[in-house]
Amino acid sequence: MKSLAAALLIVAASTAHAGDILYTPNQANGAIVLTDVQGRCPARTQAYYTTDAFGQVASGGCWVYSNPWVYARNWDGNSHQYLIDNFIVTDYAKAKSQN
Repeated sequence: MKSLAAALLIVAASTAHAGDILYTPNQANGAIVLTDVQGRCPARTQAYYTTDAFGQVASGGCWVYSNPWVYARNWDGNSHQYLIDNFIVTDYAKAKSQN
């Protein structure tokens, strides 16, 4: 768990991150960022993280997509669902889809 938290902090330290594929603003004036990294998540799910208004990682967990919803479960066990239409595709994901 500590290694994941450290990795998320490193990821949040720069503005563009390899692995970040979608993001949407959150209520903390930060973002919910979906990645294509599995990390410690179960099969067929990927890691996500949230940031606060200062760009610091606030939480994280695993996510899965089932049209039209993104289902996310925080490491603390809380679950959330978001409409996929609310997310913005990152430049990384656009470039990756062209390969």
